[in-house]
Amino acid sequence: MRRVLSSVPKRYGRHASYVGGLFNFRVISGEMFPYPSRKLDNDESETVQTLIEQIRSNDKELNLAGARVATEYGGLGLGHTAHALVCEEVGTSGDSKLLQTIQHCGLASYLLSTIGSKEVKGKYLTGMSDGKIMMGWAAQEECGNDISMNTAHAAFTSAGTYAITGAKRCDFAESATHYLVLAKTLTQAATEAGPAEVSRNSFFIVEKGSQGVTASGNTVTFDGAPVADIVGVIGEGFKDRMITLFTEQYVYASTLLGILKRVVQELRDSVPEQWAANTIASCACIMYAMESSLYALVANLDLPTEDSLLEAALTSVFLQNGTNEWLSVLSTATPTSEVLEKCFANARQLLSMMEASDFLYSSAVCCGIEDYGLVFQRTSTLQMVQLRTMRSFGMKDRIPVRELDCSAIDSAVVNFGNAVEATFVRNASQVPQQQLIINRLGEAAALLYAASASASRAAMCHSKRLPTAKTEKQLASTFIAMATERANRLSEECCNIGMTADDSYKRIAVELCDDALRS
Repeated sequence: MRRVLSSVPKRYGRHASYVGGLFNFRVISGEMFPYPSRKLDNDESETVQTLIEQIRSNDKELNLAGARVATEYGGLGLGHTAHALVCEEVGTSGDSKLLQTIQHCGLASYLLSTIGSKEVKGKYLTGMSDGKIMMGWAAQEECGNDISMNTAHAAFTSAGTYAITGAKRCDFAESATHYLVLAKTLTQAATEAGPAEVSRNSFFIVEKGSQGVTASGNTVTFDGAPVADIVGVIGEGFKDRMITLFTEQYVYASTLLGILKRVVQELRDSVPEQWAANTIASCACIMYAMESSLYALVANLDLPTEDSLLEAALTSVFLQNGTNEWLSVLSTATPTSEVLEKCFANARQLLSMMEASDFLYSSAVCCGIEDYGLVFQRTSTLQMVQLRTMRSFGMKDRIPVRELDCSAIDSAVVNFGNAVEATFVRNASQVPQQQLIINRLGEAAALLYAASASASRAAMCHSKRLPTAKTEKQLASTFIAMATERANRLSEECCNIGMTADDSYKRIAVELCDDALRS
């Protein structure tokens, strides 16, 4: 989960992520305050504006295939922030044909750009930039996210090349010209007994027109299909896939956000006034938090950061679950229209392409628990007691914002840290209902990140005296109240897991006595 860039200048190095700090009772203010933002340069801003205008006018010359491909290979070379703006407009447009470019110019372009050899980049990225090559993402199978269960394998042939056999899930498989395939192959690995031959996942490129390749719907089958090129290092496919998935999940999230905005826009003037005042207003509050967390994330991704993958996973699942929930609510509104039906269909398509919530929560929380464990290991018992005593007297990290009240976030961070500590110190590795706890901790961490992003953004608008400052403060304050209440409840439920009713009552009684003694 860690992305270490040894060549990064010291002034840009990040020692810990904002979410990573939450697992250790910390508010790492430098990671979120002031609000992370990246100003587009003139050329990039002009390119984004042109693309948005082309999307809105259904321009036949629109080409998004090379959006994330470097200019040296004929692409537009957009950064994460600029690309998120374009993807959001794709969602708003309601054009399902543009969804195919999501994986092509997101996952595939990123993987080839970061781990591909110079020869592979020159061979494929140039064609991908103008759409002549459409790269399908064939990394998943019916077993889901557990790629250790993948059955597709690449065998080394007598001709000195690899041949792949197996079936992979691949969205828009029939319209792709090439496939990025994740398959197992034999390689050497160091063990205690010395070098040993093991089966490890690796990335390969296979041409659609090759012998033994069959594409049908969202499935592509390989029957001894010859490999055109190897991508990256043999045996490192798992690591490469994980980094690519988490880094590029914002592509789906920003597109979903655009769809939700379009649905709200369509409904605003066509539903009863009271329904709009209540439901759409509540949805607008959530959208503000989604937008705040998304663009804080992509701004950090645009910097040569050391670690943004926890934020990437939790922001993605926050937008995924939030959009899914609100589209379900808004779909009950009448009247419906062709535009709305297209939006709902596109949202279902995108949600099916995204990683499962359980997988995203598990990956992020396990990483955060690892950070907590490392700190716990280095801290003596006396230091732990001192820290707990200090927190009991109200000495804690605080959100550095004066423009609005963020004390609820400060308290929720402590409650969240207590939940992490109580759960994993008390139970060690034998945690009952482990996935349930992981999901609750993941949701709480995502809400605290979104609340912090909303507070930081509202404070920035206030300090710049923007016309929207008052409205943004109201939206941020409303979301903070809702998010912290939910995060506190989730943290409390994590502490209660595995307890009997008597245990819970005893703990509540002890807490009441502590409060009485302190007062």
